[in-house]
Amino acid sequence: GGINQRVFTWLKVEMRIYDATPVIEARVVIVDDGQSVKLLGVDPLSDRRIRSLDSNWGMNSVSAFPLFVSPSTQQRYANIVDSGLNLSFGGSNKTFTISGILQSDSDVLDNVLVTDIAAAQVFLNLKENISYVDLRVNQEELERIQSSLPLGVYLTDLNSKNHVEG
Repeated sequence: GGINQRVFTWLKVEMRIYDATPVIEARVVIVDDGQSVKLLGVDPLSDRRIRSLDSNWGMNSVSAFPLFVSPSTQQRYANIVDSGLNLSFGGSNKTFTISGILQSDSDVLDNVLVTDIAAAQVFLNLKENISYVDLRVNQEELERIQSSLPLGVYLTDLNSKNHVEG
């Protein structure tokens, strides 16, 4: 599912939308306890323009499969964080290295695991697909995008945050 990542490139290059970030989102299972959680794959450089995740989270990891978790998730799995967190999706398992803690003023990140978008694509076997593109646009940009959207791609407004999906 999802849309080809070329839609993100088209938005950035052709449409000149600079406040855009590709996102991969999927439900995965933590193998150690069977808990279903949301895995969010983001590009740390473009994501800063949209979200206020810890500003240097993506620069601290040397793991091919880094994972960034909430403080409560880190505490819940404290006994296994050194060996990594085993995730399962569609019959395949992968060990992700906990590389950082995401700070939040609420519990919104408690059942969310964040990783690099490339790691998410590989683990979820998405090839060149992404789930959606988050945008921050003004009315003129919105109308320009809407009049030029590729076939099968549409805009949704999620709580005043624009979102491109396929």
